[in-house]
Amino acid sequence: MKALVRKVVAAMEEHGVLTAASAIAFQVLTGLIPLALLVLSIMGFLHLQSVWTDHLGPQFKAQVSKEVWAVADDVVHRTLGKEQLWWLTAGVVFTVWQLSGAVRAIMGVLSEIYNDGEDRSFKSRYATSIALGTSVPVLVVLAFAAARFGGEAVGGVLGFVVSWAVALGLLFTAVWLLLRFAPAHPSPHRFVSFGSALCVIAWVGTSLVFGLYITQVADYGSIFGSLATVFVMLTYLYLSAASFLIGAEVDAIARDAWRPSS
Repeated sequence: MKALVRKVVAAMEEHGVLTAASAIAFQVLTGLIPLALLVLSIMGFLHLQSVWTDHLGPQFKAQVSKEVWAVADDVVHRTLGKEQLWWLTAGVVFTVWQLSGAVRAIMGVLSEIYNDGEDRSFKSRYATSIALGTSVPVLVVLAFAAARFGGEAVGGVLGFVVSWAVALGLLFTAVWLLLRFAPAHPSPHRFVSFGSALCVIAWVGTSLVFGLYITQVADYGSIFGSLATVFVMLTYLYLSAASFLIGAEVDAIARDAWRPSS
């Protein structure tokens, strides 16, 4: 284990993992708002307004001031209603473009981690980033929905177990897609490996801590509390990106160690 830690730390420094994590976190941040508005517009199209009015809205209202709630509620209802068409057309293109930027940042560093280097053509790189930038966010949003609402839909302990099993399966699929196709020279990749498991566990752990903070600790009624929330969100995105890349480093080192000498 000590030898593995030393190898991972050395590889992180060689590949600039922490710097890449900062770039990925920034790209993801710029894509979160359009992604959230796109999800709201899809909810409106599917007549799922009750998800906001009965579940997410009341919880958000209890945490913020009246002024913030009024603005947020107005934005949500406009997105669910008259601005729905824009987000379901041009908004989709804009959102995918923003999220594909984060994927391209991931593609570059994963290509270095797996000792391939980035030598793809412009067309190939952008086609791959758009495909992954579309599929991976969908899987993550579905995983969040399964973890958040699946237990309530089924009910009881069985509902809790099933909802989290589905959520983890979707997250493993998202990680597998990135580790399998984001490097410049894709190679067969196990659906569940030590590295991918580390990615998912760290991702879920940081998400649970962040969710606990924004629902139980954060004070949105003051400027300091709002700024602190922004700082915590940036830290969460950074730690999520770093944990994913560290998991990829572990996976690459394990591959090299287990590869036959021939």
